[in-house]
Amino acid sequence: MATCTIPIPITEAVLTAASVAEPSPGEQVWNSLTGYATGEKVILGAPTTTVTISNGAPAVVTWTANGLPNGTPVILSTAGALPTGLTAGRIYYVVNRSADAFQLAEVVGGAPIATSSAGSGAHTAKASIHRTYQSVKLTTNTGNPPAIDDGTNWYDVGPTNLWSMIDLYRPSVTWGVSPMTFQLTPGQRIRSIFLGEMDAETARVVVKVGGVTVYDVTSQLWTRKTFTPTDFCFKPWTRRKDAQRIDLPLYSNPVIEVTLTKSTGQVGIGEVVIGNPEYMGKTQYGAKRPFKNFTKFDRRTDGTPNAPKRQRNVPTASMSIMFDKENTPNLLDLADRSNGLICVWSGIDDDAHSYFPAALILGLATTFEPDLSQPDHGLLTLVAEEY
Repeated sequence: MATCTIPIPITEAVLTAASVAEPSPGEQVWNSLTGYATGEKVILGAPTTTVTISNGAPAVVTWTANGLPNGTPVILSTAGALPTGLTAGRIYYVVNRSADAFQLAEVVGGAPIATSSAGSGAHTAKASIHRTYQSVKLTTNTGNPPAIDDGTNWYDVGPTNLWSMIDLYRPSVTWGVSPMTFQLTPGQRIRSIFLGEMDAETARVVVKVGGVTVYDVTSQLWTRKTFTPTDFCFKPWTRRKDAQRIDLPLYSNPVIEVTLTKSTGQVGIGEVVIGNPEYMGKTQYGAKRPFKNFTKFDRRTDGTPNAPKRQRNVPTASMSIMFDKENTPNLLDLADRSNGLICVWSGIDDDAHSYFPAALILGLATTFEPDLSQPDHGLLTLVAEEY
């Protein structure tokens, strides 16, 4: 069974607990009053403050010296009532920022939201940045907000350690001691969780509702395929990196607890995706898994090679998926909803199957082409490339 899972955003309201502490050793939380020397690292997590919100078209959020770039996710809460047009707990995005104010949009770069009442009570805004920055200023670096810096004072190292597993970029990994645990409270029904780029021996997923365990499955990540007596005696064990569960019980208020273990060394995980898998059809024989190799090397004038500059392989998955004609409207809708989004494209629903890693891509669909030449069944050509 082939599925596509469009990720549900994981914010501070969803990632409610974790054993990975921030800031990591050698980092500190950025403070506008602190002077930082060259090479020192700081993090920006979830800046939070009391704000005022105007009643207007568009509404203006006043946050003095906010330091938030356009596109930053923001969640609002209130002790009273938000201005009409805004909803507490919903994710909005900063647009038209200035030093002390900004507007909000429902999508990145979208139209600013208008309000039609003044609201009441004190309002709070929480931004979601979760980036690590390294000071590059040769003199003391004071009062320069890292998130809006042009590279003069700060270098953007990447996501913070805990949030590396949330950004969906395969090479970025969250590291911690075993057992590594984290808790997700999505606030809605979900049926799927994908755990990718793991460096662990076991991955346990527990779902609780009202404190009662309703689902508990542990994936053993050790794997060993032997084909000869020599392999059986001497071939080392390896570990698979990815696991996907698409059978979570559909409760409206689940709490999902994930535990990763490893007997020695640190545990790592690169991606966490939750959502609801969309059934596409049945993957047919003939699927392919080509790689784009970005390693480069050249040769000297006598033809001898210089040492290669090793870079990552970027895989793609190419597969044909047979679908019932009645599913055609759903596939067309999926093509629109997944456009430009990083999704989990899985050609096999059994993560223990030997073909599962080759038929899985966390990335973008570059080809989504239904063939309707048969009367009762169509054939979807899907090509997806890793992010």
